[in-house]
Amino acid sequence: MAEEIQPGWQVVDSFGEEIGKVVSAGGPSLRVKLYGDGEIDVRNEDCATIETGRVELSRSKKDIQTSK
Repeated sequence: MAEEIQPGWQVVDSFGEEIGKVVSAGGPSLRVKLYGDGEIDVRNEDCATIETGRVELSRSKKDIQTSK
């Protein structure tokens, strides 16, 4: 799944909130630059929908930030 995702794509959480942009994708996760909050890794299984230029997550930003 991550092979399709490209740097610069918008990342949206499960509430529809734009949370950041993809920095890199590959392996078991993608790296996301959060708007104003640094960077996080998001597991591939947390990607619910992938469209060109946009990744929608199956979890909230808060859930992803608190799970390591």
